[in-house]
Amino acid sequence: MKKWIDKDDFKNSVESLQLSDEAKSRILKACYERSRPRYFVTRRYQVAFTVLLLSISVFCSPAAANVRSSLKAWLDQMTQEKVQSIYNSVQKQTVGAASTSRDFSDEELLRKGQLEELYKNGELFPEKEVWVLDKGQGFKSDQVCYQSTNSFWFLPESRLTDEDLLEIIDYEYKINYSLASVNEENGLVETNAVANPPLSEEQALQTAQELISAAYHVQINRDRIFIEPYSNGNYEIKYLGLELSEGSKASCSILISGEDGKVQNLHYNDKKHTAVSNTIPNSTDQNIWYEKGKKILSDMIGQDRIKSSWCLIYTGQGRTEEITKRIYYLYELEKGDTYTLGFLYSDGILQTLTLGDSYLENREEYQTAWKFKADRIDATYEIKKIE
Repeated sequence: MKKWIDKDDFKNSVESLQLSDEAKSRILKACYERSRPRYFVTRRYQVAFTVLLLSISVFCSPAAANVRSSLKAWLDQMTQEKVQSIYNSVQKQTVGAASTSRDFSDEELLRKGQLEELYKNGELFPEKEVWVLDKGQGFKSDQVCYQSTNSFWFLPESRLTDEDLLEIIDYEYKINYSLASVNEENGLVETNAVANPPLSEEQALQTAQELISAAYHVQINRDRIFIEPYSNGNYEIKYLGLELSEGSKASCSILISGEDGKVQNLHYNDKKHTAVSNTIPNSTDQNIWYEKGKKILSDMIGQDRIKSSWCLIYTGQGRTEEITKRIYYLYELEKGDTYTLGFLYSDGILQTLTLGDSYLENREEYQTAWKFKADRIDATYEIKKIE
């Protein structure tokens, strides 16, 4: 998760929820009033409201209502004091995203995904609660524990047990539950949900698998795919441990609209590629990756042809982040949608895909967002028309 969220991204996330206009306005107002000058939304509230959006989807999806009943009963056992305590701890956090003392292994990530499915369905819960450290309290190297002030998980070096993973999952859901409960009580959110979205779960899974096959040329392992129906009718599909022939192995996340079946975004989080590059790829590679993007879109969108396209490159000499190691291509379709695909400089692996409104009709909004990102990392950007 990125440590910040810009104003437009946050507003779009809120607008996508099935809430009344009044409720959306309360959310936006409450957040903007607390934002600092440098950021549109403070880190503290980025955590709170990002998790809040997730919690609304977790507990209000009609498609998951039956299987969620046992989970809700489990979480409803929390006392009001416990709920308020967790909520307060989130508000006091000084970071924008949770971190861990070590990475989860591939096997642990897969097992965590499988256990989370059982947990969400109300079939399996932890025997104990995770150990939450008090301020200034030390941790034990052989035990999972959580430090709420900086949202930090201490993980033992040994292989995590199912109980360890369930305790982590359980506390993550208790954070979501507490945020949703308190904010709903304060009138910040309403839990209206979309009943029977036009796109079924099976159709969403099929779309995600077709995109993964087109982008990464892998055989699909259904045991590694997990789907989460959201209250606004959308679906998030996660593929844990997607391994490519180039040697990359990471988790791939895809968001699909339940209304029209369009892919909203894709993120392939490859931890292998952490170095930042200031070297612009040569023209041959640029052309190969551009054509690769066209092919991916062609396989994904079918008849809606590409009308115009552009190349976007960030370069930086000082403080830099991951956007400077990618080359981006914008493809505007005949119907006006614009897809932005980001490829790694090093090997042309697709890292990001985002659906947006027409670039031709919204140039100023796009360039404002690019400039904001570039300024944050002391970089510059260049956009060039291709065809």
